[in-house]
Amino acid sequence: MVPLLDSPGLSDEQRSAIRQTVLESREQLETEIQRSLERLGIERSHRTPLEDLPHLSQADRHQRRHVEAAIDHYYRGETTATEAYDTYVTEKVRRILNRLIGVKICEVRDLLVGTLDTQPEYGGRSYLQYTVGEIAGELTAGTADGLEPVLELAFQELEAELGSIFSRSRSRSIDIDPAVIRSVTNELHALEDEIWESDETIGWVYQYFGEEERSELDNRINDSDDDYRVHGADVGTKTQTFTPRHIVEWLVDNSLGRLWAEMHPDTVLSDEDYCFNLAPGSEGLQERPVRDVRDITILDPACGGGHMLVYAFDVLYQMYLEQGSVSESKIPRAILRHNLVGVDVDPGAAQLTALALYIKAKTQAPDTEIDRLNVVAADATLTNGDRRSELLSNVSTELERRVIEEVWDAFSRTRERGSLIRIEDRIEQVMEEEQEELDDLRPSDEAKLTSEGIETDTEFIVGGEAYSWDRLKDHLLSVVDDLAMEALETSDPAAELVADEISTGLRLTEVFLGSYDVVVTNPPYLVSNKMGTELKEFVKANYKASRDLYSAFIERCLEFADDDGYVAMITMETFMYQYVFRGFRPFLLERANFIDALHLSNRDEEYMNIAFIMQPLDGEPRPSRFLRLVDADDKPGATRELMATLRNEAQSEHVYTVDQRSFTAIDRSPFIYWFGAELLQLFEDYDGLGDHDDVAIKTGLQTDDDDRFVRCWWEVPRGLLGDRYRWYAMNGDPVDFYHSTEKVIDWENNGATVKEYDNSYVRNPSFYGRAGLTFRYSSSHFIGRDHPDGHIHSHTAHMVTTETRETDRTLLGYLNSSLSRYILDGLNPGLRFEKGDVEKLPSTTIADYPSRLSELASAAIDSRNTWFELVESKVEFEPQTFLNAIGSLPYRQEVMEADIATISHQIDTVVFDYYDISPEERSRVTQDFPARHGGYPHVTNVGTIPETNDHRNRVPREEYDSEAYEKLLEEIEVRADDPVNEVASALEVSPYTVAIARQKHDLYSEAARENAAARIVSYLLGELFGRWTAIPDLDRVDDGILLFEASQGKGIEARLRDAMELAVEDPYELESRLTRDLGKSPADWLLDTFFRYQHNSDYSRRGQRVPIYWHLESATGAFSCYLYYHAIDADTFPRLRGQYLDARLDQLTQRLDTLQATPSDELEPNERREMETLQDQIDELETFGGRLDAVIDSGFDPDFNDGIHENLKTVDEFGVLETPVDSL
Repeated sequence: MVPLLDSPGLSDEQRSAIRQTVLESREQLETEIQRSLERLGIERSHRTPLEDLPHLSQADRHQRRHVEAAIDHYYRGETTATEAYDTYVTEKVRRILNRLIGVKICEVRDLLVGTLDTQPEYGGRSYLQYTVGEIAGELTAGTADGLEPVLELAFQELEAELGSIFSRSRSRSIDIDPAVIRSVTNELHALEDEIWESDETIGWVYQYFGEEERSELDNRINDSDDDYRVHGADVGTKTQTFTPRHIVEWLVDNSLGRLWAEMHPDTVLSDEDYCFNLAPGSEGLQERPVRDVRDITILDPACGGGHMLVYAFDVLYQMYLEQGSVSESKIPRAILRHNLVGVDVDPGAAQLTALALYIKAKTQAPDTEIDRLNVVAADATLTNGDRRSELLSNVSTELERRVIEEVWDAFSRTRERGSLIRIEDRIEQVMEEEQEELDDLRPSDEAKLTSEGIETDTEFIVGGEAYSWDRLKDHLLSVVDDLAMEALETSDPAAELVADEISTGLRLTEVFLGSYDVVVTNPPYLVSNKMGTELKEFVKANYKASRDLYSAFIERCLEFADDDGYVAMITMETFMYQYVFRGFRPFLLERANFIDALHLSNRDEEYMNIAFIMQPLDGEPRPSRFLRLVDADDKPGATRELMATLRNEAQSEHVYTVDQRSFTAIDRSPFIYWFGAELLQLFEDYDGLGDHDDVAIKTGLQTDDDDRFVRCWWEVPRGLLGDRYRWYAMNGDPVDFYHSTEKVIDWENNGATVKEYDNSYVRNPSFYGRAGLTFRYSSSHFIGRDHPDGHIHSHTAHMVTTETRETDRTLLGYLNSSLSRYILDGLNPGLRFEKGDVEKLPSTTIADYPSRLSELASAAIDSRNTWFELVESKVEFEPQTFLNAIGSLPYRQEVMEADIATISHQIDTVVFDYYDISPEERSRVTQDFPARHGGYPHVTNVGTIPETNDHRNRVPREEYDSEAYEKLLEEIEVRADDPVNEVASALEVSPYTVAIARQKHDLYSEAARENAAARIVSYLLGELFGRWTAIPDLDRVDDGILLFEASQGKGIEARLRDAMELAVEDPYELESRLTRDLGKSPADWLLDTFFRYQHNSDYSRRGQRVPIYWHLESATGAFSCYLYYHAIDADTFPRLRGQYLDARLDQLTQRLDTLQATPSDELEPNERREMETLQDQIDELETFGGRLDAVIDSGFDPDFNDGIHENLKTVDEFGVLETPVDSL
């Protein structure tokens, strides 16, 4: 037996070469076909009547009629005539390219005599060109190089075995310039042989052919001005996805390989050289009676380029060898005849699948004759009319008539629906109804006709004759063939097309009537809001999971599977947990038993992240094993490594075995397998929070226009806060326990305007102003925060209340525990936390939790609040506290972060102990939350933990020897750029140790120093404006204007020095430190960095910049100043112009006049240069003055209700800001 070697696949360079060749070849062929159509009078949006084209020959006119019939036929399945034209061109190009690729692959694999490979010894021609020219020169006479007849011979040889799926399709033919064919074949020939020898190549051809179309479709779908929805032939194009080899192998090994291993426990397929991914474990296999391999059927109902079926061929080949009942030379034919079935809505994809299987079979046995390929293109488009009546008039029985009618009705829009069409139900109903009439004619000992009878050779009576389904189908196909021949003889291309379509319908019916041992596929993906109307309505009417095509295919594949067969799929993971699939999950769990799953998640291929094996469920489900590799970077490598571990029967943290019924114990049945049995049991043992009478979870206010109603608190005059403007809790920053509320909402007249505004949703207003908790709606991890009274909660900060503030804090501690976060993150992995998610969280009665949870949560709130007192953009900011901490800002922040980590760790311990969570589960749960390092010891060598309190007292202590301590300091210094908790985790010490060491030995990063310096300068600026008043006796400006260079009084630099002298004991040290850490003097930093980068980053709202200090400046900085927003009024710009700019202009002008009055020969060189500079500055200030005049003339008077951003934009229109708003 030949091992199934793991294929490394094509390299990136090889795939890139395929892509370029396919796209360039497609472009050439499209251009040529469009040219040929134009010659026939057919353009994309216009057709010239035949009578206006006298130059066309009789043959041209005949061809024109055939092409028109084909395009009109497509039109019946499309929305517009132009789309039908595009479909015709695309399919013609694809068919030609597929045929040429087929010839090339066969040539490289020595399945065809040299057809395209040119050689010098044959005069620059291929062997076949040379031979045909020598032996039958008349065939090549009149052709450019003899390629066209040679290709025709190769096509005929392939058509003989591949059949109509590879044929020219006479009714859709069109002449192609041989020079274009030669150009395309040269492109194909330029690719290295190794590419054509790979089984993956055809799949990549399939993927790349539609790449540009998919991009165009995506652009149309996402274009708000183009209300496009995917329909017709675009469905096949939009939903094309290539399945990587390692996923194909995993799916087939664990379905087809598993099936065979269940029949033959000692099969060689279980060896690692064969089905490597088959490692089912002791409970993964069921007993199964032995069957002949020829009776095992595999269906791919969305086969694409055939990648699944090609690998299944390899596995089947080994199965045949092992069984030994078919001679090796006949195995390939047997596989194609008996085992493999493929369907795709894209006829080009079906062609490629057939080609791939043909080449696979011929490569194994070149001399074998392929007499059947079970690959069907689901592209029939049947509509009512004369053709239907004509066909029905040619059938002889009522049964045949009804079957034809059902086929005709079912396949009216096949190109959209494909394998989702459920014609088998209709056919079975017809058979059952006809059965009553047949019973009297059926011999008494003959088996009654059933659906199983249709699937076998059970006979029934039609017109006094015994029939099987096969015979009925063959008879109907003969009727259709007669219709096709008549159409051909009468030159009726439309009738010929109808005959082709009904033949396709009958072949699809045969496929859909079957039941299969293995159904394996990568289904199409198309969300319902992007579907065309008819497809959307069809899926909604017929499938439980109508949200996406892929979920409907999950349901459909279960129907295709035999009762004890396997379904193997790779799909999106969204069906496992998203709200929109809440009804589908219980439906699926009642009907399917998940046996194995490989959860890859966040792969490069966004659509494919959960591969799974399932069976139709009948009775008790078998254990479900999930392999979780969502965090692995190298998915193929991680998969192989994990399967190797399982093959060695070793344990792995990535394996979860659960009873799928445990999912149904949770509301909406999310597939949270990674919780494991221990955590899933919590849902059995405890009610969800939503079931507790003492807990209320409420969604909040949604304004529909936050830009109109919501402001940052610093935008609003202090006197209006808490009155007209109420504090408004929103999603906010990712900060747990306590979040400084930054937003306020215009709640004038008790929010009357908001309540009356269109599309505003005023939810649970009785809870507005009440204290409680909130949690972030959008977050990478669940985050709960304290919610003070007097606040209104929004729809992005859902509210939770209990009976008392103490139980609020208790619940806050539980919600922010690693256990709760792990569960809530799992209940909704989509980064959106809804009210229903928290309602499902298992919990004891809040009052039953240890009181320490409330104490710890309160300590965390206090620690957050203490830090916010040092952040000027927070409402808690205390200027005096900041002034006192001016030399230790990084340290204060890191101590707060150490507090939160320590408290979080202690909360985890309380919660884990309460629920008696095992050490193994504790380790697994907390590994997702790396910031919780409070359990590591504090190294006492560095000093004591300050301000001892309960949670700090509980931190373990440890003393290092001198060598270990020095090494610790070195490691902390090396990690200066890393957050304090990350360093603590890496070094396994308390974060207090790191915070104290950095402070004691000045081990901060340049970024940390710069940030602290920036905050200090920003604070000093606020003191100069009078925003803060903690520095006594400071000379503050009273008009909100600070100049960098003042003609009278002091500029910013001098004022900053005054502030520092009054603020600290050693102002010179402070200025030196600020200059070092900022890389320039504080004044220079304010001039060229603060406004654009620092300040507008600190003060922002929903992507809008809302700075409280505005930097105005002329073109090159000859005049530069800051304005304080809350001091701006209607007099500010006139004052700026008349009192400051004009004074500066006068000063410059006077100096220039003085220099100009000096005799030229007495001027020093530097004075001459000064004159030039002065003139440039005067010109610049006059220009800037003109801009200020424009602001003044506009009557600018800031309306604080409009918010900072709108007022800033108004001023920006006049070009007076140092940095334009769009560049901030």
